[in-house]
Amino acid sequence: MPHYLTESNIFLFLIQIALLLGFARALGEVFRKWGQPSITAEILVGIFFGPTILGRLFPDIQQAIFPVDVTQQNMLESVAWLGILFFLLKSGLETNFATAWRLRGKAALLSLSDLSIPMLVAFFPSLYLSRFYMGSGGNAIAFSLFIATIMTISALPVTARILQDLKVYRTDLGLLTMSALTINDVVGWIIFALILGFFTGTAMTIWSIVFILGATLAFAALALSIGSRLFDRVVTFLDQKKVPEPSGSLTLVCIIGLACGALTTWIGIHALFGFFIAGILAGESKLLSEHSRHIFSEMVHAILVPLFFASIGLRLDFLGEFNIPLVLFILLIGLAGRFAAAYIGSRAIRQPPVHSRFIALAHIPGGEMQIVIGMVALEYQVITVEVYVAIVFGAIVTAMLAGPLMTKVLQALQKYDWLTYLSLENV
Repeated sequence: MPHYLTESNIFLFLIQIALLLGFARALGEVFRKWGQPSITAEILVGIFFGPTILGRLFPDIQQAIFPVDVTQQNMLESVAWLGILFFLLKSGLETNFATAWRLRGKAALLSLSDLSIPMLVAFFPSLYLSRFYMGSGGNAIAFSLFIATIMTISALPVTARILQDLKVYRTDLGLLTMSALTINDVVGWIIFALILGFFTGTAMTIWSIVFILGATLAFAALALSIGSRLFDRVVTFLDQKKVPEPSGSLTLVCIIGLACGALTTWIGIHALFGFFIAGILAGESKLLSEHSRHIFSEMVHAILVPLFFASIGLRLDFLGEFNIPLVLFILLIGLAGRFAAAYIGSRAIRQPPVHSRFIALAHIPGGEMQIVIGMVALEYQVITVEVYVAIVFGAIVTAMLAGPLMTKVLQALQKYDWLTYLSLENV
């Protein structure tokens, strides 16, 4: 039986993993101490080892370590795909859907504004841009819808980390912000998955469109309503059979992610959506211990996620594909659209102006989710490399801006005399 992987392939693969993981984790810790998201460091490591820097300065060394070889590239790309699939599973696991449901009134109104205004702000200018930057696999409507959807997605993990650092995560203000962002993530991914299914399917008919729409909504509704109950029953069964923990529940979480990913792929939408919903399903379980959640999150965050984001820089020449007008456009419409939408929405639910500014700033980070959605759009050739580079740059900049700006607004918020709220008539 022939072996397609040689000792040379395996040796080089191990060197690649060691370099990317080691430098990404080390630089990520430096950025974390500076109060910046580690995703920035992970992408910068890929940019350094990719064609942007090392490939320009020392092309022979870069090709020796990361050669243009299909087998070698597929090995690294497979690990990167595992990273992004399990990143979505982890993100869903950390999404507090129960809290979002309890605050569904205010959070839904805020989320409606968060989703509609950025899409309107981005859609019509993107129609004009589609003449120049549309990929070969898309059309003007698909291109504009993808850009508009990307502009609505905020970085839930980045915002959660900032709220925790500022010690407002468990306050009413923090819970309202996280609830709205949770609804944004779920609805945004449903919209993205449907658009992807509509515009990348072959021989789409009215019946196939109805099937994709109906099956996607039914899958999400069933998973988020009765899925966690079934998960609890299986966890209880494993406990009765004395299956060792946390390995039993963690294996179950992974299997559910794989099954939901396969199901959504069969429906006609991307596996990423299935993994995200599977994470929410498992995360709502009351029997999944904090210890198990922590182990899974640390494993994904420490190993798989850095490899995925570092691999982005290996594929692209960020200097050669850096289009300043396009970068500024993506950055500005993302910032303006998400900030204005969240501010208008929070004022509509009668939040004070200073609270509204804080909530609006919490919505501006693009972060990981924008990069993931942009990558899928690039894979399906709906957008060009230039557009993707602009999306990555915009996500990094907005993620870095959010923390300092939110800190400044919180300092202004704390200047209020909170003792006035303790008077009898205000209690």
